[in-house]
Amino acid sequence: MARVQVVAFSKDRPGQLRELLRSLGACARGAALEVDVLFVASNAAIAERYAAVAAAGAAGLARLQLHREADFGEDLLGLLLGGKSDNDGSSSAAGAAEGPSPEFVMLCVDDLVFHTPFALGAAVAELRRPGSDVFGFQPRLSPCVFHCQTRRRACSPPAWDYRAAAEGYAFAWREGTLDWSYPWDLCGAVYRRADVAALVARMQDAHGPGALRNPNTLEEYGNRVLRRDEAGEGEGEGVRPRLLCPARPVACVVSVNRVQTEYKVPTCAAEVRFRLPRAGASGRFALAGDEAQDLEVLNELLCGAWRYDLERYRFRMYSSVHVGDVFLTATTGGPEPEIAAPAGWAAEMDTPDVATPPPPSPRVSVLMPARDCAGFVGAAIASLRAQSLEGFEVVVLVDALSQDGTAEALRASVDADPAFAARCRVEPYLDEDASAGRLGRMLNAGLALCRGEVVARADADDVNAPLRLAEQLRYLDEHPGVDAVGAAVAVVAGEAAARLGAAADLAGLAFRTRVYHTHPLLVPWSAAFGCPVAHPAVAYRRRAVQAAGGYRPVPCEDYDLWARLLFPEAPSAPPSAVANLPAVHVVHRKHGASVTAQQCGAGARDAAATAAAMDALLRRARALNKSGRLKAVLALEVPPAEAEKLRSGGDVPCASLDEATRLSKIVETLEKAMAVYLDGLGAAWPAEERHRAMQAINLDATNRLGVIAAVAASEFGAGGIALLTRWIGRQRRAKN
Repeated sequence: MARVQVVAFSKDRPGQLRELLRSLGACARGAALEVDVLFVASNAAIAERYAAVAAAGAAGLARLQLHREADFGEDLLGLLLGGKSDNDGSSSAAGAAEGPSPEFVMLCVDDLVFHTPFALGAAVAELRRPGSDVFGFQPRLSPCVFHCQTRRRACSPPAWDYRAAAEGYAFAWREGTLDWSYPWDLCGAVYRRADVAALVARMQDAHGPGALRNPNTLEEYGNRVLRRDEAGEGEGEGVRPRLLCPARPVACVVSVNRVQTEYKVPTCAAEVRFRLPRAGASGRFALAGDEAQDLEVLNELLCGAWRYDLERYRFRMYSSVHVGDVFLTATTGGPEPEIAAPAGWAAEMDTPDVATPPPPSPRVSVLMPARDCAGFVGAAIASLRAQSLEGFEVVVLVDALSQDGTAEALRASVDADPAFAARCRVEPYLDEDASAGRLGRMLNAGLALCRGEVVARADADDVNAPLRLAEQLRYLDEHPGVDAVGAAVAVVAGEAAARLGAAADLAGLAFRTRVYHTHPLLVPWSAAFGCPVAHPAVAYRRRAVQAAGGYRPVPCEDYDLWARLLFPEAPSAPPSAVANLPAVHVVHRKHGASVTAQQCGAGARDAAATAAAMDALLRRARALNKSGRLKAVLALEVPPAEAEKLRSGGDVPCASLDEATRLSKIVETLEKAMAVYLDGLGAAWPAEERHRAMQAINLDATNRLGVIAAVAASEFGAGGIALLTRWIGRQRRAKN
């Protein structure tokens, strides 16, 4: 097992430090954690609390030792170079580690909290791998992050490269913005010890002792040095170009108080939510509004009978690293605390929900169409049998047009497990109409057989990860306003598709990853440029899809359904919220015999579906629009040929300057339509959340317009240069 030295920094927040240590020990898997805490205590009472934290220790940590700070720079160097500070006031739960120092270093601040288990051992294995292009592992990030809370601006994540062995995404940090552009980070980031030592030395050489005044300067000057190295302006050899982040959110920074004075980073908390599971009670504390008092009270609670409620953080799917939610619950063991508002805070209890009978079983139905997949269906069924969720049913419709013995292979796979066979219904689909809308009709027939309130689509030639159904059901339970949730998929083709087994193991296989927008307010925007959800990886509420009219007999029946859910034709009908999980939960095979390949295909059909989605967004915006000046703008019509050019995420081919200008106009019009769409959601979403989403949409539109402008400038002379100049002006206005 890999050894990781955790160097944590804490100032006057012993309770929050305790929760960092507890959550880290509970969530980090596959590594031995040797923890050194460098702390500042402004008075004796706080110092005593730090001593209590050290004495109590934390489960899951191989070693814990606290060191009271005397000189930050000297103390840090002592820890990183293997020496242990013995300043007055240090306390230890275990002795210093013997033998060589750990190969890896994790840097943490005390307002960080881990809420979801993650494979730290797999991440450090990627760092250890010979030839790895990854500089560090940053658990604060995930594909859900698109807003920088500290700057109040949207941040642009770069393209992701899924590393299956590391259970995370690699990305080029220099291509990101704001939170995605910091290679050196103190929010749980893990680096090679040799890289850390070399960087700290270069920081001192370039900026003197001031670079190590405190954790904030350590982070700031470290990023300065790395960026200079990357640009070829520093004395270093250049940093590895990529970082690694988890495939799902695992941590957040609870930004509710500020103890450092270097920067005026905004905080974002107004109340503390709590629950007492055994008593069945919940409510909220309203903060006093005095930062020093609120800091003291919160840490007093966390040093006592309260702790962070990790379950409530786990499925919030935050769009930013820094969050303002404080969720508390009672510590395990011992009596639950009495509900009494701390000094200066006000308490309010929630009204208990009226007891309702449990929902009928099964809650989840898996809907699977099958055709010409005899060689793959066994692995698909095996992956469903391996699901961690219990009690779901499976409805399989076998297409009568199948010619390779799919029905027989399916029955053999199902009957191999009698318990599974008892909740698996296999029916033939006998429709003789072989037209392009056949799959939509077959899915409607299967939907009518499903009994679950949640229907999870699965393909008979794909492999599902064991946690897929459980995590999607949990997400829908935690987000009652969301009607459908998809997931990222790994796509395998050719020889890799033939070699894929039932365990969704991608080791040694060539694959590419499709990661979709996770936030429900960004999915409608992505729907205008391509199918926003992977159909074989979606789970939806049956009533919502049935209310939308189910599937239609059209070539791209899934894309058509998402457009109708997101952009209902009736102005009075509320749109459905659709989300995606960031982790890869399905391995999707691409082969010529698949139902999708036969029924949907690419080219003109996909272009027509994209144009229809753009038209649906514009139609919805026209119906909601209350501004006369936008009426003519939103009346735009997008032909499929132009929609096809915009649906790709890369270069946009333009045959002429007029076409480039037209494509730019389409993007700008869709951007205006999204502003109207989000405004029309009203109270369904908080104004701040809608504002964040619109910032992210503006940034994405700017990137798309930049691609078009760059092509025009290189191909069409002065007219193209004018388009590029206009885009540069847009960028400047956005920064201001």
